[in-house]
Amino acid sequence: MLVNAPDINYPLQKCPGGSSLFSIFPDGTYTPCPFLLDTSDNFNLGNILNEASEVISAKLRNFVSDIDSELKKLSSSTPTCLKCSERNNCGLGCYVLRVVHEQNYKKPSLRCKKIVENQLQLRNELSVEEESQIRKFVKNELERSDIAHKFDHIENVVALAKMIGLDEEANLRLVVPAAYFHDIVPRKNLDSMREHVKESYVKATKYLKKYLNFTSIEVDNVTDAIRCSAWESHIEGVKPETLEAKVLRDADWLDAMGARGIARVFGFAGFCKLDIGDVEYDPESPPQLKCDSNKPDPTPFYHFFSKLLWLKDNMLTERGKKEAETRHNFMVSFLKAYKSETQYIKEF
Repeated sequence: MLVNAPDINYPLQKCPGGSSLFSIFPDGTYTPCPFLLDTSDNFNLGNILNEASEVISAKLRNFVSDIDSELKKLSSSTPTCLKCSERNNCGLGCYVLRVVHEQNYKKPSLRCKKIVENQLQLRNELSVEEESQIRKFVKNELERSDIAHKFDHIENVVALAKMIGLDEEANLRLVVPAAYFHDIVPRKNLDSMREHVKESYVKATKYLKKYLNFTSIEVDNVTDAIRCSAWESHIEGVKPETLEAKVLRDADWLDAMGARGIARVFGFAGFCKLDIGDVEYDPESPPQLKCDSNKPDPTPFYHFFSKLLWLKDNMLTERGKKEAETRHNFMVSFLKAYKSETQYIKEF
């Protein structure tokens, strides 16, 4: 039950619950906040009639520590918080408005007025008509792309993103457009390959606003996911914070692994007119070779050791990790077989 809850402040103040404020029931039960009139173990920390004062103090400190830790994680993974001008002044607000919302004080949700208003703009699904419209546009745009980044790559990433997104309960209205648009700009200039990431999310922004009337917060989330999805972004230190960005990155990286990953890396090497190279290292204990985000790796086999063999350990979702394990093992087996089959060249 929630009684006389404080207003949502903006910027949010820090709640004194559990530190300088707590509530005691007539039977001796105590909670970290007088507004939490609840008899469940979620909020009732113990009984002052049965516990020493140092035990009570320790439980209250743990409550505050748990809450602070969870709320900081939430604020650091919420695009609205990251962009908020009041971020450095924010105390993360009233616990009650989060705790009662979730019914579990260790898994609260952010209840800032700005967050709540933005969430109302985030619909959860993309209509069949909207997806069909995006699909047609992207397919046409990719006619001029290289063989490794044509529409079959997009189709696979979209399918993987839907699969992972459903498992993770991500917002597919954000994930699916991001998957369609993440590689929409062809890598025409191979001396500035990383620019395609920025150009892709710029094109996504214009299209989603103009033709599908996506809200600003929806567009921000889509472009954030695209920005975080590329390996080039990863090696420059860009980390996905939202669930949707994590889903897209895992989906995109999975399509660079396994049998399809092998086919794509050699297809791209042919497009770039690269030498085939050789397997010079042990794929089961590989060195991580340097990857230049501005241009292709010198050979397709080099690319395995600069990127592909390192994707598995950087997956972010549980489904992504499971899928990556199988695909990684397939690549290792391929590299070992190739190395074995070409070993005789060095012997004669």
